Amino acid sequence: MKQNLSCIIVDDDPVSRKILERLCITGNIDILAQFPGALEALPFLQQQCPDILFLDIDMPVVSGFNLLDKLDTHPCVVITSGNTEYAVTAFDYTVTDFLKKPVTADRFKRTIEKANDYISARPEKKDNNNLVLKSDGKFIRLSSSDILFIESVGDYVKYVTPDKKIIVHGTLKGVEESIKDLNFQRVHRSYIVNTHFIRGFDGNALQIANYLIPVSKSHKTEIIKQIKSSGRI
Repeated sequence: MKQNLSCIIVDDDPVSRKILERLCITGNIDILAQFPGALEALPFLQQQCPDILFLDIDMPVVSGFNLLDKLDTHPCVVITSGNTEYAVTAFDYTVTDFLKKPVTADRFKRTIEKANDYISARPEKKDNNNLVLKSDGKFIRLSSSDILFIESVGDYVKYVTPDKKIIVHGTLKGVEESIKDLNFQRVHRSYIVNTHFIRGFDGNALQIANYLIPVSKSHKTEIIKQIKSSGRI
């Protein structure tokens, strides 16, 4: 039996919270909690991670964006706001969708479809060294030790191994959180590499198998430190 998605609602407007509550109930989404502000929601989110966070931006004291800045890990974030000027900033936070108030049933349904796609595509760590990925409607088990690097391609993420490439819907930020205890390192806004496969570094790019992976200035110091400590090159 398919488990319902879970969510929390953070909005200082009681009418907006009530609209989302009714839509969630109709859509069989379990509401774990509702909060009138970011400060009230923060302790809950530091202890639990719902599938979806419905988040308003304009709230007293702490804004929705400030709340996201304070979280170590993010659920699937859906911004709810009447101000479309926040949309560009919202997607800088790799949110799943932006719902303009007042929220309609049809628009809410499309958002939940996006959330389902995001959640099902999000890699899950299994047995410490395996990832389960959903690509082309199929689930694929991939050993982390086989991955050369992971590349961001628009709204998708590409996993590259010595003999294949797997493309799934998602973001590098979501991937990074799921593999943070494994032998991977972010070297560029578009690349995460498996440090075991580093074979060279010319100051600007890493050699991994037959690929040259760019290293951004902000990550260069850390990658040099990692290479020296590993003694690989």
